[in-house]
Amino acid sequence: LPLDPAHPAERIQLQLADAQAKVVLVPASLPAFSSLVQSLGPSVLALDTDCSAESPDDLTLPITSSHLAYILYTSGSTGRPKGVLIEHKSVVRLVRDNPFIAWSSDDRVLQHSPLAFDASTLEVWGPLLNGAHLVLLPPGPFSLEILSHTIRSARISILWLTASVFHRVADEAPEALASVRQLLAGGEVVSGSRIAKLLIARPDLLITNGYGPTESTTFATTASFSARDRVDDPPPLGRPIANTQVYLLDDQLQPLPVGVPGELCIGGDGLARGYLNQPDLTAQAFVPNPFPGTPGDRLYRTGDRARYRPDGVIEFLGRRDSQVKSRGYRIEPGEIEAALAAYPNLQACAVVVRNEPSQSGRVETGHLPAVLRTALQ
Repeated sequence: LPLDPAHPAERIQLQLADAQAKVVLVPASLPAFSSLVQSLGPSVLALDTDCSAESPDDLTLPITSSHLAYILYTSGSTGRPKGVLIEHKSVVRLVRDNPFIAWSSDDRVLQHSPLAFDASTLEVWGPLLNGAHLVLLPPGPFSLEILSHTIRSARISILWLTASVFHRVADEAPEALASVRQLLAGGEVVSGSRIAKLLIARPDLLITNGYGPTESTTFATTASFSARDRVDDPPPLGRPIANTQVYLLDDQLQPLPVGVPGELCIGGDGLARGYLNQPDLTAQAFVPNPFPGTPGDRLYRTGDRARYRPDGVIEFLGRRDSQVKSRGYRIEPGEIEAALAAYPNLQACAVVVRNEPSQSGRVETGHLPAVLRTALQ
């Protein structure tokens, strides 16, 4: 269960209690975080000191592909974060023998995503399970300058970036990508015009638009572009990766023809087991596959709207609900509304998305109900 020390104490407390964590590994460089965890009950082991002893004995752990690999918490529409249960086979299916990346022992892969963000699954286990080099971004606050310097100095050859960071690199520091042979971007809608511009400057570069929720282990579909390809804006989601099935279905989970919008549903080895301690939500999101290839097949209902193009490529059309993405992270406005509604003097609340910040940097509240405008001010 990866924890992000930058998260609010209340969220960390919820995760530890929900997962019933007994032990937490913490680097000695985070004494405040260590104290917080200890106050919540679990035992704390300092990675730098307590874990330095080694034993020559092999561990006798009967781990199979269907055992849990990790739990990641995502935003929940009910106000309660959801713990997504990912098995070992789902991680292996992502990074082994999947042709959207041709791994090599010469590759150098940067891990800069927080471990509590599912993109780190690709960044960490991709190189480690394929004999490539894993390079860690120096600790500390993120900056474009540090990222660019690390890419150049470490000669990174495979790089994953959220769409927002990719846009900044493409606009402000494209020269940092000189050593990169494949750049993967995703987490939210990627700019096709920036992909095309970058490919003109770097005709030897391969850029991959990756799509997939946490519940399908990072990627479900990819679309790759080289200098000879036309790039639409926004670029399509592409086609399913190996050991993954994607369906576009109506409300009765029946398949739709080319060009007709429907809900994007995912099957295959990348599916999560479900949500920890939330059987009702699990049953709503993970449904029996009406087109099973094997007994027990399930589909994950993403809530994303999409359609097939005549060439079979999938186009993203938006959400069926109010969920939004910011810097690759899923945000449920309902979770924020539930937190606001906990304040006794607040009678009503609504969370809305503003695509452009105000010039002053302040929240513009003039369009909100008077009671909420007063509360925010």
